[in-house]
Amino acid sequence: MDKYKKTLIKIAAIALALLVLCAGAIAAIDPFFHYHAPLEGLAYTIDSETRFYYTPGLARHSSYDSILVGSSVAAAFKPQAFAEHMGLNTHLATVDASYPKNHALVTEIALESDNDVNTVFIVLDLQYLGMPADQYHDGDIPLYLYDDDPFNDTQYLLNKQVLFTYAGGVLLKTAQGGSTPSVENAFGRPWDVIFKEVRTLQSYEEQMTVPGSLLDFSGVDGVQNARRNLDENLAPLVQAYPEVSFKFIFPPISMAYLYGLMQKGYFNTALEELAAVIEGLLGLPNAEAYFFLGMEEVVANLYHYADVVHFPDPVGERLVALMAQGKYRLTKENWRAKLDDFAALVQNFNYEVYFGGDSVPTKLADDLPALVDALAENLDRYVVLAGSNCSGAFEVPAVVREQLGRIGLMRELPAGEAQSYIAVLDGADVVLEQVGGDDVAMVAVDGLPCALDAAGTGYLSIGGVDYSIYGTGFNLVVYDKLQGCVVDSVAVQCAAMPKISRSLFAFG
Repeated sequence: MDKYKKTLIKIAAIALALLVLCAGAIAAIDPFFHYHAPLEGLAYTIDSETRFYYTPGLARHSSYDSILVGSSVAAAFKPQAFAEHMGLNTHLATVDASYPKNHALVTEIALESDNDVNTVFIVLDLQYLGMPADQYHDGDIPLYLYDDDPFNDTQYLLNKQVLFTYAGGVLLKTAQGGSTPSVENAFGRPWDVIFKEVRTLQSYEEQMTVPGSLLDFSGVDGVQNARRNLDENLAPLVQAYPEVSFKFIFPPISMAYLYGLMQKGYFNTALEELAAVIEGLLGLPNAEAYFFLGMEEVVANLYHYADVVHFPDPVGERLVALMAQGKYRLTKENWRAKLDDFAALVQNFNYEVYFGGDSVPTKLADDLPALVDALAENLDRYVVLAGSNCSGAFEVPAVVREQLGRIGLMRELPAGEAQSYIAVLDGADVVLEQVGGDDVAMVAVDGLPCALDAAGTGYLSIGGVDYSIYGTGFNLVVYDKLQGCVVDSVAVQCAAMPKISRSLFAFG
């Protein structure tokens, strides 16, 4: 019996020693920065899959004087923009699909850290404003990394996956000569992003049909949830830190998403959600609100979006600059009028710009002759950019030359092979036509700065926005002076029986 007890004691001692060793290794390496910042000489992995795990640790142990929290939409806001336009050292804490409760939790961690935080930016997405106030996210989060209860740390310190996958992963990456990414990269976009109208409209179709999508409001009491988010998550946070300036940002969600709200019969509910939250925030002396949902030049241009909600970094930087100038700020005196203007924009917008119709006939064309017919019928109304996208020399089929020649293009293109071709048409006037070259040609048409790559990449830009869909062959971008925007982007196949396409990278 004594021998049996001694054996049990030895086993228990070994088990305890292993547990202590496990906990010690995790605490020392600390792959999720729960106890300390990333250590010099170790290569940590910080990626989108573990963002919920390292967000609280970086908020505790990074050095900054301001913080921005939000969902993946907020990843378009960069620290450099806040430094340049506001003189702030801003820490990013963006977590995919996070709700107002998560914003409040992360913000409180930042405000209780050793940093002297003077400004908090909270990005309030319209799509999450009416989500349940007691939920952090569309899923679970590791709350043991967010709270201050040391007993909950056992879930971190005695975790086999954390030990072997994450702490062990740090050692392996270090041995392989890797490095720790910057915090900015850690909270940047976790995927390869292409910002094009076609991608946004594909996302719109998916969101309209897929259960549980951003446009699925079944079982959601949005207005009540929005009020609870204000009363339980946002207002108490602001009131608890009266010395801190809170700046709430309503980001520019695409018109495709807003159209989806109308199609789902939810737009008026969304307006009520906004009204409840905005009115409540403006009643707090240390809170400001900036409303970019009605920024037509952004929300109406679907080439600014990768899907129905995500816009690119240059737009984020522009928003920071506007906030620094005090623009788009809501006040007690103007917020109702701004909300009415926003409602009128969405309800009166010409959505045929996206889907085609009598007012935008080019988008109804499904072959090259029909497209040229639509343009030729009222050519003075259009600015057309054309550019080849072919690897090496190419020869233009007679049918393509004939059809595009009807509107004044390709008349100077010599017979036989060519290295590249670009042209700009303003009504019936050929403003630019160039064969060959390797520079980006710049030209202003009707007050629009246009840029075309003469090297044959297919790059076609108006006002700094790339509208090309990079089909193999010829790419055409159509700007409609009547609508005041680009209404079509088409690839023309360089073949004897040419097809046209509005899909990215067609005919490749």
